Parts: sequence; C-alpha cells; structure tokens
Amino acid sequence: MDGWRISNWKLIAFDLDAKPLVIKGCLLHEKGEKRWINFPSREFIKDGERKFINIIVIPDSDTYWRFQAWCLAELDRIISTPIAALEPEQNNIPF
Repeated sequence: MDGWRISNWKLIAFDLDAKPLVIKGCLLHEKGEKRWINFPSREFIKDGERKFINIIVIPDSDTYWRFQAWCLAELDRIISTPIAALEPEQNNIPF
C-alpha cells in the first residue's frame, strides 16, 4: 500500500490517507480472537432491524485481504510506538 498511511488515530477510529483520497472514520473491530477494519458505513432500518452498508468497498478479494493485513500491522506498529516517536501529523492526540 505504497503512499498510504494511517493518521488522526484515536483508540479504534482513524483516518486512512490513500493518496489522493483521505478516508475518514475507519474503525478497528475486535470480537474474540478476530480483528478487522471497516470503512465508514451508513445505517439503515430493514424489517425493523438496524443494519449497516459500507460506503467504500474493495471488491477484489485479494486486494481486500492485503489491505486488512497491512492496516492491522500498521495499527499495531502505531499502538506499540511511543507517542514522541511518531510522525508529527500522527502525534495529534487531543490531550
């Protein structure tokens, strides 16, 4: 994912700089041993049940799984790096 980077991360929400796009509001999800990244989604009600549809998709399965692996590894790197060592634009925690 050359030229891509994670920025403006806060706990489980982050922005993905995928030049020339910036995708705001990506989310890290965890359930049991599984972890995955979701792009921003839109909520809707169907048959009285709350559902979500992704606004952005990666239709190619190989590219999707490469993205997941890259993004999870990059988040792990950021989370394990001391704040002072991060790039200045990543060091924008509001407290």
